[in-house]
Amino acid sequence: MTYEKVILIDGAEYPVTISDDPETLLAAETAGRVIIGLQQKDDCQLRLPADYIIEVPHVSERGTGDENGEDAAGDHSREDWPDDTWLERVVRRKYGLPWEIARTERLVIREFTVADLPWVIRDPEDTGEDQIFQDAVSLKAYIQSQYMFFECGMWALIRQSDGQLIGMAGVVPEEFEEDLGEKTDKEQWKKECTEKEYAEKTETEKPVYELGYHIYTPYRRQGYAKEACLRLLKLVKEEYGGQAVAYVWPDNIASVSLLESIGFRVHQRCSGSGKLRYRHAANW
Repeated sequence: MTYEKVILIDGAEYPVTISDDPETLLAAETAGRVIIGLQQKDDCQLRLPADYIIEVPHVSERGTGDENGEDAAGDHSREDWPDDTWLERVVRRKYGLPWEIARTERLVIREFTVADLPWVIRDPEDTGEDQIFQDAVSLKAYIQSQYMFFECGMWALIRQSDGQLIGMAGVVPEEFEEDLGEKTDKEQWKKECTEKEYAEKTETEKPVYELGYHIYTPYRRQGYAKEACLRLLKLVKEEYGGQAVAYVWPDNIASVSLLESIGFRVHQRCSGSGKLRYRHAANW
């Protein structure tokens, strides 16, 4: 079965070929098309030449797809297939086109591209994580790994008025690498709940995302960090269905004030580093 689609991005057309036939995929790739493989769930032996694979139920006969997503024999429905939004992401990944995450009154929040490097500002307090965005090799690797596999990360903040890169902000799934001084919620549940109760609670537990931000020195004290973070909190809650946390040094008065002004409350001190772990009160 083969299905053809054209994705429109900024006025340009990008043809996409979706197929379960290796020869068709190779021919489409040679012709410059974006390719996506179709693989039956019970067929583990077939190796398709595509970076993205869609698993589908068993199809009795192969055919050519129409706009309704049914094969020639009428045996397969595209009801559960990814929509055009997902296909657009695949196209953007193929051609290195940044995905726009959100907009605020003054900012566009979008993925970084290597073309952003000349406008990245190096600040004295930069950490190793900040330096990822200052080198072409590391930035390209970050784009290909973080964005492609997690669909989130640190994103570029672009000022709408002049297209200037003024900093970065984003969210990533929280990883407990720090030695937390107090028991985490999960550990407390294990201690206080029965095995059945704990299982029921963890089934409905929301994913946790760590909020991060870095406004470059020339653009600070203009409210950009707060504006970006408020929009990202909305993203975490409404689109990711998650909860937000943030880590900050207790002597970083500016960051502490910002977090508290947008609804974060201190939750724990990390005994490993001394950082404070803040949770956004509205999401817990």
